[in-house]
Amino acid sequence: MSKKKANNDQQQQPRQRHGWLKWFFGTMLILGAILFFAPMIYEHQQDNQRIRLAENYRKHLYPADAKRDELIRQYNANAYATQQRRPHPYRPVTIKEIMDGHPKAAIGNVSIPSIHLKGMPVYYGDSDRILAKGTGVMPFTSLPSKGHYVTSSVTGHTGMANRIFFDNIRYMKKADVFYLDVFAHRLAYKVYRKQVIDPQRADAVSHFYVKSKQNRAILMTCTPIGINDHRLLVYGRRISLKEARRTHTIPRDTFSPMNLWRDAIILLLILLLLWWIYRWYQDHKDKGQDEETTDNNENTNETN
Repeated sequence: MSKKKANNDQQQQPRQRHGWLKWFFGTMLILGAILFFAPMIYEHQQDNQRIRLAENYRKHLYPADAKRDELIRQYNANAYATQQRRPHPYRPVTIKEIMDGHPKAAIGNVSIPSIHLKGMPVYYGDSDRILAKGTGVMPFTSLPSKGHYVTSSVTGHTGMANRIFFDNIRYMKKADVFYLDVFAHRLAYKVYRKQVIDPQRADAVSHFYVKSKQNRAILMTCTPIGINDHRLLVYGRRISLKEARRTHTIPRDTFSPMNLWRDAIILLLILLLLWWIYRWYQDHKDKGQDEETTDNNENTNETN
């Protein structure tokens, strides 16, 4: 009897060990699933918020208004005159007047297909309060619009509170297209240049000035990540929407930290799931062998 009990104890020890391993890796599997789906849920919430902001934007600014377009043209002419150190050709025009008494509302949104950025809100200004909820047009630059002598700069943080704002514009390449849907007009731009500047230099502000008759938009964010003492500028020239639609979109953010993190979690989940299946199969196989061994021992004892 004691020999049989000892054999049972020896059989129970590996089972207990496997049981603890099974629960440990099961917990890891659940945690991995949470880590995988949490960003998706969060991004879904952000998408819903952007939809609400877009609806609010359309409520205030659609349809296009000739009077507002003229005010924007005058605003841009005054901004250009300031950059050239010349007298303003028009009376002062404020964003409050342009926005019909709603200066804090979004003036539109920015979309960059190559880095999967859709409908990021654009506000007027570059204060921390504004950049905490989206992107902003730098006040001393032009407002995005049609026509000539326009250089508008849209700036955004690299990311805040696990939200990706302009972090991935660093992956954009020449000929990539981005869109500004502002003041009830959809404008398309094609990237032609990238540049890193030191904001402490005396001539740093000149990088945002109007250049000849061009219509440009500049996307700006801090760089490098974690240090943020320089500024990354992505320059785009305005093109027709027809040309923009003909431009093939090439994904640029495949190897971004967020995507690599997602892929690593997927791989971890697959490995944990395979291990779980393997252990389940082994446990059932061992259990069947143990039952067969026990039956054989009992038959042998009865024979003796």
